[in-house]
Parts: sequence; C-alpha cells; structure tokens
Amino acid sequence: MTEINNIKKKPGFMFSLALMIALCTVVITPYVLWRTNMAATFFLSYLFVIPACMSLGYSYQELEKAVFENASKVISSVFILLAVGGMVGTWIAAGTVSSIVYIGLQLITPKLFLLITFIIGSLYAIACGTSWGTLGTIGIAMSAVGTGLGVPPAMTAGAIVSAAFLGDSFSPMSDSPNLESAIAGVNVMDHVRHMAKIQIPVFVIGAAFYAAVGFGQSGSGQIHNETTDMIISTLSGNYHIGFIAFLPALAVLILLLLKKSAVISILISSITGVIVACIYQGAGLKTALERFWSGVKSNTGVGLVDTLLSRGGVTSLFSSAALYLITFGLIGILTKAGILDAVIEPLVNKVKSGFQLLITTIFTGFIGDAVGCSGSFAYIFTGNLLKPVYKKMNVSDLDLARNMGCSVTPLGPLIPWNVNAVIALDLLGVSCIQYAPYCVQAYLMPLMLIAFFVFRSKKTEEKSL
Repeated sequence: MTEINNIKKKPGFMFSLALMIALCTVVITPYVLWRTNMAATFFLSYLFVIPACMSLGYSYQELEKAVFENASKVISSVFILLAVGGMVGTWIAAGTVSSIVYIGLQLITPKLFLLITFIIGSLYAIACGTSWGTLGTIGIAMSAVGTGLGVPPAMTAGAIVSAAFLGDSFSPMSDSPNLESAIAGVNVMDHVRHMAKIQIPVFVIGAAFYAAVGFGQSGSGQIHNETTDMIISTLSGNYHIGFIAFLPALAVLILLLLKKSAVISILISSITGVIVACIYQGAGLKTALERFWSGVKSNTGVGLVDTLLSRGGVTSLFSSAALYLITFGLIGILTKAGILDAVIEPLVNKVKSGFQLLITTIFTGFIGDAVGCSGSFAYIFTGNLLKPVYKKMNVSDLDLARNMGCSVTPLGPLIPWNVNAVIALDLLGVSCIQYAPYCVQAYLMPLMLIAFFVFRSKKTEEKSL
C-alpha cells in the first residue's frame, strides 16, 4: 500500500497550464481591482496549489519540505532587502538624502535632469553591484530632486529603474551576473565582457533617449521656481547640509568597491548614518535607531518635503520580504511537482534554430519573472531548463549567460507582481505601469540582443560565402 501511495504522476500540459492560469488569476485580479497586497494572495493560493499537487501523488510533508528548501535560497536576498530599508532610514536621519537633494536642486538643470539621473544611477549600480541599493539611495534622492524641478515622477522613476537594473546587470559585484555565470558555468568576468557588446550600445541609446526627453520638456528651462526654492529652504532649515552628511554614502560605496559583504556594507553604512545623525544632525541615539528600524516620519510642516523624506526603515520592507519568501516557497511546490517543466517543455521541444533558441530564452526568462516574481528564480528556471538545449545545439555557455542577463534582468521591473517592480513602487512611489514608457532598458536590452544576433548571423553567412 505504501509503494502505491509513493507513485508520482507526471503532470500533463493542460493540467499544469490550468493550475498556472488559476494561480495568476487569484494573484493578479485582487491586485488590479483593489491593489491588494500580492503577498497575501500568493500565500492564500497555497490552499489550492498544495491539494492540486497532492493529487499527483505527493504527500503534504514532501511539498512542505520543498517550500522550506526553496524559500531558504532567498534568505540572503531578504537580508539585503531589509538592510537597504534600514539604510534608507538612517540616510534620511543623517541628512544624506537631504544633502543630495539640496545640491541636486542647486546644480542640476531640468533639461539635463533625466540624463544625469540615468548616468549617475548606472555608474552607482555598477560600482555597488546592487539595483535595490541604487533604488533606495540614489533613486529616492533623485526622485526628490525631480519633484523639485517639476519633472513628472513617472519619467524620473523610469530613468532610475533603467539605470539601476542596467548597471546592476553589468557589475561583477552584483548577484545577477554571478548567478547567471554560475548557472551557465562560465567565469563572471568573461560574462561581463561578453555582456558589454550589448550593454554599452544600450547605455548610449538610453542616454540619448533621456537627453531627448529632457530637452523636449516644455517650460523646463527654469532651474529655480517657487517649489524648488521652498524645498531648498526647508531642507537647509531642518538639516545641516555638508560633506559630513555624505559619509554614510561614502562608507557603503567604498566597502562595496572593496567587495565586502553586501549586508555588512549596508549595515555599516546604516550605523555610520546613526552616528552622523547623532553628532552632526543633533538627533538622540534612541531616535536615530528608531529611524533605522521604523523609518522616518518627517514633520517639517511642508507637505511636499515631508512626503519626500517620510520613508525607509527595516519594517517598511517587511511586506516585500514576505512576498519574496512566500513566492519562492510556492515555486518550490510547483518545481517539486513538475508543474513548471510541464508548461514550458512543449515550447522547448520545438526549438530548431539559433534564432528560435534566442527568442525562447527571452520568452522563458519573462515567464520565469512572471511566475517566480524574482530574477533569482527566473535565472534558475531559465538556465536549468535551457542549458541542455544550448549544449545540444552547440551554442556557447557565454551566450546562455548573456541571453539570460538581457531578458530576465530588464523585464522583471515591468511585471507588477515581480519583486523588483514591488520594491521600485515601495521606494519610489511609482508603479511599473506608470514608469513603463520611460524604462527604456527593459526594451532596449532584448531588442539589442536580437539585433546583435541577426548582425552576427549575417557576418557569418558572408564569411562562408
């Protein structure tokens, strides 16, 4: 009797597809209608996903084990996420964000704002190797500057998100290129150099786009107006503006450049922020520590400034952390039961040419982003599924790593329930639906990848002739 109960059924395509459609419906519908937190609906979806997988012969204990094992894979990412939240709170308390905004409003012209935001954000993400850290630091500061200059928040968010994920995907210190390299079995520096053929043209075209959009803004030639002057005076009246306020930012930058642990680097930046808040800004130690944990509730009396500075704290990202853990647990169930493989296998089996393989990689990466709600899952899902196909077709592992990097990384921030889009919303206050038209890296990277493949194929044909 025990042997019969242990027999597992392989899920069919229609069964797996129906389950995935049901899952997406349960999660997406409440979000679209009522903006319900997706962590809640993903968690509730366990109630029908587990019984569906148990019908294939899996025990509850087996599925529960899959949940814990898969969720454990993202613990390090969760700690980074929570540390970033705490760092944001201490940066605000230390006057770091206020100083960046103050100087930005003094120096940046509105017409060049989007271009400068894109360049600074990209360089910061490359240097620090963190898209989330870029969103939570440079992103928040430039959002504030953009508001003061009268730039639409959607445009600013688009430039910031583009910069953060473009730079992150090109940084050897980032989890993304390292994970891509590990899955594909290549050296990370070789992968980064291979990516440069796509990334550099994307950066140039993206910079041209933001320059054109910035110069095309009507009435954006005035650097100072009543709003910016009000922000400048309010910030200088409530915070000491100066070099010392930048010490928390310098701390994390130096540590990450030295390739120290991301969590430790961010926490050291946070404690530096606490010290600066106490000594330079005159905050009490209790208050500064509360800013780290609970964030800042600004009360300057100026609504716009209070909105800009009321954020951060470890607790502010608990919901995003919960979404990460819950969705990865759910992925563990779906992977254990073979549901994900059953959905994608028919597509993979039809791949016959290099171009089809490229398109399949982009599509599979998008599915991984959508179903797994994170780049980490999408890399694992796409790489493990397609690596045998790449090997069978004698396509380079470097191409596999690059193709994943040019599809998974840029497309994730465009999916509302993907953790990258959720974090962008939490930190910048702009939804992916709003910033999508201005998030050019999301479109340029896969398009440039396709264009590069076509160009390379034509050169190969010409040589053979």
